[in-house]
Parts: sequence; C-alpha cells; structure tokens
Amino acid sequence: MTIPDPRRKLLPVSLLLLLLGCSPHLLASDCEITLSSQHLDYGPQQHPSGAVTPQARHLLDRREVRLNANCLADSAIELSLHGPVQSNRMKFSDQGQVSIQMSRAQLDGRPVGLARLSDLGATGVGLESLASAPGDIIVPVEGGLPARGKSLVLSLEIVPELPLSDMRSRDAKTHEGQLRIDVSAT
Repeated sequence: MTIPDPRRKLLPVSLLLLLLGCSPHLLASDCEITLSSQHLDYGPQQHPSGAVTPQARHLLDRREVRLNANCLADSAIELSLHGPVQSNRMKFSDQGQVSIQMSRAQLDGRPVGLARLSDLGATGVGLESLASAPGDIIVPVEGGLPARGKSLVLSLEIVPELPLSDMRSRDAKTHEGQLRIDVSAT
C-alpha cells in the first residue's frame, strides 16, 4: 500500500483550444478550419517531488493537434492566432505559458515552409518548424513568397508549463488557456 505524500497535490489541469467558426473574417474569406482536437485535457496533475525551487517551472506533456484549413478558391492562406499573451507566448492560467510550434505544413499535398507575415519581407524564408504565439499571422511559403493553394494542413505542438508555485494549493484548481485561430484567404 502506498501512502500519499501530503505535499503532492493532484490538481486538475486543462488546456482549452477554441476555434470560433462564425468570425466575419472567416465568412468573408470562404475558408474554414478543422482541428483534430479542440480541447486538450491534462487531467489531475501531481506536484513534482524532490527538491525544487518555488520559481521552477513544470512542463506538461506535449500534445499534437492537426489543423486543416480549406478554402473554396486557390489563394494565399493566412492563419491569425488570437488569445492572451504572457512573455511572448500564449498565457496559460495565472502565471503559466504555452509553447506553440507549427510544423509539417502541406499546401495542396506538397510540403511548404511557414513564416510570420511580419518576417516574410526581412527573411524571405519559410521554416519547417515555427514557434508561434497569439498576435502572429502565419503564412505558408514557397520560394520566399506566400504560397497559393486551397488546402493547408499542419501540426500544432502544444506544451503548457506552470510555475510550481501555481501547483501548490490546498484546493483543486483548474488551469486553462484559450487560443483562437482564424483563417483568411487573399
């Protein structure tokens, strides 16, 4: 029989990915997004054991979500990320953050790079894997230019982290974060 350590609490932790499909931005572009999962639930979490400082951060498991953006006409597709930001990353709970990595992009079945629209003129390069955060506008890239197509598929790697001080609580606490992704075509 195992005796539970009273210093280790089980806390429900969840990350909510929201996609609002009724945005006027979406309707005007004749595009839609589907996600393989709109809600990531990490379930009860234990405070890590061992000697750790209160300032230390606890990484939750990596999760992957597949994103499909489909447009009616051949166009340059843009993905806009929206949500609260903390330290240049998506805010998670009171003091936590979420790392979002986009990768393995394909436009109409062919591999493409990814770039922030704001960086495209400066670098002219699309990356195979791109760290993203709310406020970014992401475009598929071929030959240094925004690529055109009807169907964009990519992976979102989601990694939440919390300060250990957020996990020290007498009461169960639900940690949440919200991300909205809009698609537009030009």
